[in-house]
Amino acid sequence: MNSPHVLVMCLASLLCFAQPVAAEDKPIKLVESRDVPMETTVVYANRVPSQCTGGLAALFNTCVKVWAVASQPFDKTSKKLRLGVNVIVPSNSNNHFSNASLVFAIDGHIVETTSLDWEEGDPYFVYGTTATMGGESLAHEISTAREVWVSVMVQERISIRLNPKQLEAIKAVVDRYDSMEPK
Repeated sequence: MNSPHVLVMCLASLLCFAQPVAAEDKPIKLVESRDVPMETTVVYANRVPSQCTGGLAALFNTCVKVWAVASQPFDKTSKKLRLGVNVIVPSNSNNHFSNASLVFAIDGHIVETTSLDWEEGDPYFVYGTTATMGGESLAHEISTAREVWVSVMVQERISIRLNPKQLEAIKAVVDRYDSMEPK
């Protein structure tokens, strides 16, 4: 199938998932977004790095992104910290799913989630399947870890080790969350 549509999708995928070497040196930037109708401030990393199973041919790799999001009402009476996980599987994979649990191996400590509902897309792209979960203690543990593996418990288990840039992005959001009122 050599249609122009397939070529455009291949090129778009390569551009979305290829991370130039220079990007590794850039510090993580946080975005603080004010949602006036909901009277909430949301903090997240400007760019969420992903970790893929192979080279630049993104259409043939499984890619995983894990990120933290902090939020707080304008009156600062509370705050929330959530984790998001996005998984992109190749179209030829048997691992398309809408319900799966996660297992985190954090410096050798195993944390299992209950089965999560996954939705199509993610906040940054329209690709993959995304789940969000509460997880202040899990986010804190990941933010100080040296090695974190994430496994999606599907037919052919998906396991990816988070790279240092992903850990740095999570740490930046968690540090900002810790500085929010109330303490």
